[in-house]
Amino acid sequence: MRIHVAVATALLRLHTTQASDVLRQELWGLSSGLAYYVAVNIGSPVYSSGSGSSSSNSFNLLLDTGSANTAVVTAECCSLTNENLYSCSDSSTCVDEGTSVSVSYVSGAWSGEVVRDTFSGQGLGTVENMQFAEITAEDSFISSGYDGIIGLGYKSIASPSSDPPTPYFDTVESADGLENIFSLQMCGALQALSLSNFSTEDSSYLYAGEFLLGGTEGPNGESYHKGDIVYTPIVQEKYFNIIITDIGVNGESLGLDCEAINSPRSIIDSGTSNLAFPSSVYSAVIAELKTQVEKVASVTDSFFDDDSTCCSSDCDPTNADSFIYQLPGLTISLAVDDDKSQQMTITIPAEYIWRPIVVSTGPGESACRVFGISEGDFTLLGDVFMDGLFTVHDRANERVGLAVADNCPNGVTSGKNITIEAMTAEDSFCDCVGSSDRKSSLLSSYVPFSGKACFFWQWWMYVVIVAIVVIILMMVAYGYYWWKRRKLMRQLEALQNQNQPQVQRSLYASDRLDRNLLHTPTQPSSVYVVGAFTPPRTAGPIVNGGAPATTGYVLASSPSVRFNANTNGAPATAVPGRKT
Repeated sequence: MRIHVAVATALLRLHTTQASDVLRQELWGLSSGLAYYVAVNIGSPVYSSGSGSSSSNSFNLLLDTGSANTAVVTAECCSLTNENLYSCSDSSTCVDEGTSVSVSYVSGAWSGEVVRDTFSGQGLGTVENMQFAEITAEDSFISSGYDGIIGLGYKSIASPSSDPPTPYFDTVESADGLENIFSLQMCGALQALSLSNFSTEDSSYLYAGEFLLGGTEGPNGESYHKGDIVYTPIVQEKYFNIIITDIGVNGESLGLDCEAINSPRSIIDSGTSNLAFPSSVYSAVIAELKTQVEKVASVTDSFFDDDSTCCSSDCDPTNADSFIYQLPGLTISLAVDDDKSQQMTITIPAEYIWRPIVVSTGPGESACRVFGISEGDFTLLGDVFMDGLFTVHDRANERVGLAVADNCPNGVTSGKNITIEAMTAEDSFCDCVGSSDRKSSLLSSYVPFSGKACFFWQWWMYVVIVAIVVIILMMVAYGYYWWKRRKLMRQLEALQNQNQPQVQRSLYASDRLDRNLLHTPTQPSSVYVVGAFTPPRTAGPIVNGGAPATTGYVLASSPSVRFNANTNGAPATAVPGRKT
């Protein structure tokens, strides 16, 4: 008993220790404002930038929740764009797995070879046997400022699909015994440009968030958000698919069909800069934004073009008096986990929609703004949505949590807001599930009584139901017929059992009567039976027991009236019952 208690106590202590472990990596923004990255060391030995070695194995890797592969540049692809280049042959801990891989994104692609090596760095510790790809060729993927990518999506979307490498977070989670949850605090890579005390003397303003592995608080209990974390359900364990229930401009709903918003899917994606919507949704959003903006300022159509930068004084991110801060914002509502009738609404102010960006000009660089809403094949909630928020990727409970970011390392105060309200346009978030997620997902199914939150009818289900009803009716009719027939048979059997003695007596009496008829002696009778014979030729009368004489007939004595069977010319003496 003491042994069992000791083991249980040890297991509980181990579980408590593992559950409380959280790793924290600093999240930095690119100087262009386009993405976020973390710094890691790859390979052995580790050469610091000040070591005097010509080699360097410190790499800036983008964080992307919309993919699942980790990849690093090599000299074969990127010697002209990157200073830090990975080489498996230079690392004593690298193992080449001999597997080729290629990955394509919404914009850009790369190909390479899968290897395994040691990752280390500030906040990460040392993680051995991390699988990733050496990039040997790329197309519009790598640019100045970063050296690769860390995919934080589920393994189900990793490449190659036949033998996918284990993603970054899965490897760290397993190595360090972390909870199956990670969080991103994204404060806006260039939102600090609007601060009154902003300075470009150093790049510390680009330290714009935190990456927490294994929890929602820092290793020492630090908090990176304000207010409660509100959760929305994950639809698929692939991307971080979520359900959008409504979109509005300037606080007013656009009344869009929420299924169209989520078709084929909606994804929260830290690796995408903009918001993106399908064509019909995009057109409705842009039309209403133009209408509302024209009430405040006179602008050209390029102001709503995601390919055109605005570098006028009004678009200067350092101008706190810009009309940008007076423009209408966007609201995006999401389903609330465990409550199909509620939605949480995130308000996105205009300074996030027209996001800050640094562009190269003739004499140097300029801070400008660019419209952060694009047209796409499906809905993407990129950095325009995630900036200013604390996003929890709770994979253990299949949900994503959102709260307003707080205690930002770059000193920015988030302008976003989250409210909880009842759904108005739809009765349930199930009505908003996208077309590609309806057949089978974490939330929905075509199979009734599956235990999932959402069940969807299909036309063929009505045919099945009608067929089942017809079969049931036929079975009921047959059952009734069988029961009725059995009842009648039982009644008939009972009647037969009741009448059998009487019937037997009747049959016995009939048989006895017939026997009497055959064996009873003949008696005189006045009944005549026709007998066919030749009349006598004599003229004298025929005496028959004192009866009058007849001509051509024979009198017979019998207790019953009978026709004699022997009538074909038989003599009178042969007729039964005749007295002679």
